[in-house]
Amino acid sequence: MRLFVSGKPRAVTTERKKKPALEAWKDTVRKATAGESRMTGRCQVHVDFVLPRGSYRTANRQMPYGSDVDNLAAAVLDALKEYVLPEPAGDGAVVELLATKQEAGEGEEPGVLIVVIDLAR
Repeated sequence: MRLFVSGKPRAVTTERKKKPALEAWKDTVRKATAGESRMTGRCQVHVDFVLPRGSYRTANRQMPYGSDVDNLAAAVLDALKEYVLPEPAGDGAVVELLATKQEAGEGEEPGVLIVVIDLAR
């Protein structure tokens, strides 16, 4: 499976005020993957995030390079459990995870490129 999901990627967080935006992002990913085939076993997941312009702020001492890539990936993995990752294992079936992030270039659309490879086939 290979697809690009447009939108502002959101990271898993414990901040209550950010939960609605996180859930909306997960719903966007779920809807985009609704027609995809479910993996049958162990799989590889590659997620390449394109963050909106302005996400990298060196003046922000805590997060000068945007959200943590592991927390961005966790949100996508949560969403992939619905239609793509095998049941009942879910993200436990992911044996390899490659996650990258970059700030969008001029005219580039924010979102995430998701590639899932079923190793059981």
